[in-house]
Amino acid sequence: MEVKIMFLSNVEVKGFIRNYLILFTITIVFSIGISFVSINIIKNKVVENNQAIIGSIVAVNPSFEKEIINVKNGKRMGFITDIDMDVNEGKVISFSISGDSGRGFFSRGYEEEAISWNDILKIGCDTIIVNIGSEFNLDEFNI
Repeated sequence: MEVKIMFLSNVEVKGFIRNYLILFTITIVFSIGISFVSINIIKNKVVENNQAIIGSIVAVNPSFEKEIINVKNGKRMGFITDIDMDVNEGKVISFSISGDSGRGFFSRGYEEEAISWNDILKIGCDTIIVNIGSEFNLDEFNI
């Protein structure tokens, strides 16, 4: 017992243990910091790769040039211009379409609209059928 107390009361041993614990703590903190940086770099590379894959699919595959039609009112909504993905899940969340907004004097002619993946009813050879909005209104047609 006395040897243990004498060993721990030694100034050189206390200094060594203190320095060892400080160095150990610094090493752990530094390792955790490097891990966080590495994870962020890997995540950014995954996002870049997914964007490159989607870009090459859209550029090469003409099946993305399908017309979007709303089943609720029968209107042609436009064509797919962009895809939003959840990189963690690897699933499509929504896609953007460009459509004709009307040919008013002050209008741009085209507008972007986001369509949720859950709104898709059917993907066919030439069209994608979606279910968005309310039923058509006969007042819209001046009947």
